[in-house]
Formats: sequence, structure tokens, C-alpha cells
Amino acid sequence: MSFSEKEKHFHHSGLSNSSLNWSRHLLMQKSQVTSLFGADALWRKGYTGAKVKMAIFDTGIRADHPHFRNIKERTNWTNEDTLNDNLGHGTFVAGVIAGEDAECLGFAPDTEIYAFRVFTDAQVSYTSWFLDAFNYAIAINMDVLNLSIGGPDYLDLPFVEK
Repeated sequence: MSFSEKEKHFHHSGLSNSSLNWSRHLLMQKSQVTSLFGADALWRKGYTGAKVKMAIFDTGIRADHPHFRNIKERTNWTNEDTLNDNLGHGTFVAGVIAGEDAECLGFAPDTEIYAFRVFTDAQVSYTSWFLDAFNYAIAINMDVLNLSIGGPDYLDLPFVEK
């Protein structure tokens, strides 16, 4: 079972690339994590995630979260009837990757984010959900797949041992 919602794309009028870069520079000064790992050196070389399609396999991403400007699509591969991240893990991971917030500026803020919800609110997932999502990611030509998962658990153990 799967359903998808194309995200609406909004442009900020009057906001040029140079003002985005200046804004990012100011945010960088407040963001300890990106400063610690030298993200500004990569950004100066042009590595901002621009034109990179990244699928995040997780609990989804909150649709109304103010720290994202480049969520392209959200898909649900679980048996729950929601696209929303009710646990927060997927939203956090997306923030580390592509957040636009002073407290947690993402390392690749220009990345195009595709949220693949493969975990339920009870933190349950199945191999079949991942495989369906992987096939979809291949079909739409994802550049990067991000998985922040543990395992195996008792539900997947027979497949792992096989």
C-alpha cells in the first residue's frame, strides 16, 4: 500500500542567490555542528546539495515544519494512512541534511528532499516496505538514499538468516 503527495513549490520573491548565501553565512555562525565540521569550506566550493535528489527512508517529515524549503515529495510505504512524521526522527534527519535554521543548519541545504515514510508511528517497518520504496527511488532516479536504521529485529530475522 502506498500513496504520495506532491509538495507545492514556493519561490521567495526578491530573494536572490547572493542573499541566500549571505543568509546561510549568518546562520553558519550560529550553527555549531556545521561550523565544527567545516561545512562553510564545502559551501564556498559550491557543494550545497544543489540539484541533488535525496530520498530519506525514515518516519516521514512534518509537512508544516518551517525549516525546509526544498521538500519535493513525500511518500508513505507503511500500512498507516498518513504522510506525517509523528515521531520526529525523519524530520530531525532531514534537518541535519537540509535544514535552514540557525539552531540546526543542514550540511546540504539546497538538496531536493524526498521523504520516504517506511516506519509507522509504533516504529515498525517491514522489508517489503523498504523494497517497494527502493524500487520507487530507482524508478525516479534518486541520487542519494539516506537510511538511519537499526536491525535486524525479530520480524526481519528470517530474511537476514536466509
